[in-house]
Amino acid sequence: MNSLLDLFRRFFIDPIWERSGYNWINTLVYGLLLGIAAVVTYQAVKKTGYKFDIDLFLMFTPFLVLATAVRALVDAGRYPYTYLLISPGIYFTTMAIFAISIVIGLVLRRFAEIEVKKTVIFLGAILAASQLALLLEMVKRPVAGISTILLSIGVCLSVLLVSRLWGERLTFLGSRENKMVLWFHLIDATVTFIGVDFYGYAEQHVLPRGLIDMFGTASVMYLLKLAVLPVVLYLLDKYVEEDEMNIFMKMIIMVLGLAPATRNFLRIIIGA
Repeated sequence: MNSLLDLFRRFFIDPIWERSGYNWINTLVYGLLLGIAAVVTYQAVKKTGYKFDIDLFLMFTPFLVLATAVRALVDAGRYPYTYLLISPGIYFTTMAIFAISIVIGLVLRRFAEIEVKKTVIFLGAILAASQLALLLEMVKRPVAGISTILLSIGVCLSVLLVSRLWGERLTFLGSRENKMVLWFHLIDATVTFIGVDFYGYAEQHVLPRGLIDMFGTASVMYLLKLAVLPVVLYLLDKYVEEDEMNIFMKMIIMVLGLAPATRNFLRIIIGA
């Protein structure tokens, strides 16, 4: 029993409190837990009658910004470093707040005939704005922020250009959701590249960290994303035929790109 507790502390507890990043063990376990949570979430939302589409993702986006803003404020020392405010705990906290907002939206729809989507987006926007306002007071690197935004825009426009020129051959670029997956992950690559190469930040995830150490530059993140994502999107479109499940899985992939991109961008501009 003691040996199991020691292993659990070594691979799960210590990396959180020592801020040493992820390892292969906790990466695999967190991935498994994400899969289980995804299945439970999918079934629960389906029972409410909601469809998995971009509207649902837009409903969740303010809460994603809320989570990343709070996480950046933790890095800056504004909030305490507690399990519920850091990864992976903050994702459970965020989902709980999102679920409560949906319940409020359902209540208002019943008694005030207000659309659930409007209520949820409004609540999420208010919460996110309150945290972003705190971060704006702490901005130390505006040039870094502007540079990151401009480079990200250039990368996203490149995806659109490639889609226009070779869209018939590159079938994985055929849908809006697929383009969004690429956009968010290439933005994540851009933020990682600028943060690591120019401001001395360190990559926390196992595989990217190993590749960055091997090549000596975080620009390798572009190659990693472009090597993996087209294959994943192709397989999803080929083998996941149910539209809602297909979009839901892509929404999860979007979050896995947009969440770290937003958090790391905020960290860079406030110097945390």
